[in-house]
Amino acid sequence: MSDARFDILFAGETLPGANPAEVRRRVQALFKVSDEAAERLFSGKPIAVKRAVDAETSRRYDALFRDAGALVRIAPVPAENQPGRPVPPAGPHTPEPASIGSGDSQLGLAPESDTPLEPPVSAAPPPIDLSHLSLVEGDWSLSDCAPPPPPLAVPDIEHLGLVPTEGETGRGS
Repeated sequence: MSDARFDILFAGETLPGANPAEVRRRVQALFKVSDEAAERLFSGKPIAVKRAVDAETSRRYDALFRDAGALVRIAPVPAENQPGRPVPPAGPHTPEPASIGSGDSQLGLAPESDTPLEPPVSAAPPPIDLSHLSLVEGDWSLSDCAPPPPPLAVPDIEHLGLVPTEGETGRGS
């Protein structure tokens, strides 16, 4: 059996065609969490639902979320972060994870402070030369950047002519 460990991450994503309000209600009932905790779960930011679980537990979480209409991400834990190594204690105000309602299940939410971190960037971003750019000086606003209005159409007046008025002979004086 493999000793691989996985993190269960949830960012509020739903299955295609699922009603987001219904999914939220189901996930909230599944984990028996408050409205505030459900708000954090559905914030769009990845939240660690459970850390360093075995493959079987990760499959159970995936099935539970899919049954509720939600998608989770199962991320492998690097070997140096797996259980058996010392783990720093949780903060003083970290709530205990909520457990799921089924009697024989040991599933629950990870502590609130246990949020996933983005992997470190291994390469520096390429240098971008911005020396040729400058700001416009003076009094201007973004409305000055708007394109000019389209020109008005010139009416066709080829058919019009001048008619002499009474008293004019048509000759110059």
